[in-house]
Amino acid sequence: MAEIRKAYLIKEDSMGEVQISADVLASIAAIAATDVEGVNSIAGGLTREALGKSGIKSSSKGAMAELDNNNISVNMALTLDYDVAIPTVVPNVQNKVKTTLESMTGLVVTNVNVNIIGVEDEA
Repeated sequence: MAEIRKAYLIKEDSMGEVQISADVLASIAAIAATDVEGVNSIAGGLTREALGKSGIKSSSKGAMAELDNNNISVNMALTLDYDVAIPTVVPNVQNKVKTTLESMTGLVVTNVNVNIIGVEDEA
């Protein structure tokens, strides 16, 4: 059986219950963020390609998610590509993370806090 982590109940009905861990929420947020043009990686240098291969434990290092009363709050640290407009990229990240989490979980994302920890030249 899989390791049991702290899980949040997101649905309960006559068929049973559905729980999701904060690590899974953080992983979804991290993958969504790296899909945005201008995002180089999340903290720890994990790119979109690396996230696809790495799994939950490593992908959530650059993102944290908390669930309270069916509301998700996300904090993430990103490295952006050099020469991108930060005031444009960050709202795109916030919108992508919010819509992805809400569509995948049915929960409400109340905030997506982004900390830019660096820039990297793609060359």
